[in-house]
Amino acid sequence: MILNYVPISFIYFRFLLGPALLIGAFYDINDYWYVIGVSLGFLSDLFDGIIARRLGVSTDKLRSLDSWADTLFYSCLLIIAFYKYHSELMVIIIPLIILISLE
Repeated sequence: MILNYVPISFIYFRFLLGPALLIGAFYDINDYWYVIGVSLGFLSDLFDGIIARRLGVSTDKLRSLDSWADTLFYSCLLIIAFYKYHSELMVIIIPLIILISLE
């Protein structure tokens, strides 16, 4: 069934979206694209697991791939944040490092 490919499609979408937003940061794209990209990435992260469980296609391999996609996507967002807002983030660097290390 074609619906069984929706969760893996969301995962691959995040694999591509993170680096695409990162490349966009270096070309100084409009900040509205980041809002749209982060929103779509977050929603795909939220719904891929829900849909996979409902369809019964949730496997260890899929969950592992989801974790890798999350790590890549959110790492790209962190790099973008430091690239674009370096001076603002340096004020809270210690709490930010603690938060990231706890994650």
